[in-house]
Amino acid sequence: MEKHIESLPNIQEIADAINSAVKDACVTVSRNPAPAEQHSLLLSSSKAKECAQWLKSESPWKFDYLSNVTGNDWPEDLITKQAKKKPVIDADDAGMHACLEAIYHLYSISKSLGPLVIRMRT
Repeated sequence: MEKHIESLPNIQEIADAINSAVKDACVTVSRNPAPAEQHSLLLSSSKAKECAQWLKSESPWKFDYLSNVTGNDWPEDLITKQAKKKPVIDADDAGMHACLEAIYHLYSISKSLGPLVIRMRT
């Protein structure tokens, strides 16, 4: 018996779904200008747990597997150097600021979807 493989929806659709389901979630899309274009969702740290629980339990995609957890340190001088090459811009177009960032790669085993990359910043 063949398993049906669904495709991951547009990242903006996922952000919109979270924002509709989780009050005051304020999820935005962080665009990746690299060739792989692996865009991600930027979650507010105050609502991240609630958003992740919704993605796992209530969303139509059922992201039930965390494959990677990593972090980035974005000091001001690195952001300035990066901006000369290609700007690191989020959906709100405000640009990047110095911060620490946690990055999570989520998959749905039951629906064969992923990765969905979510981020939180200090």
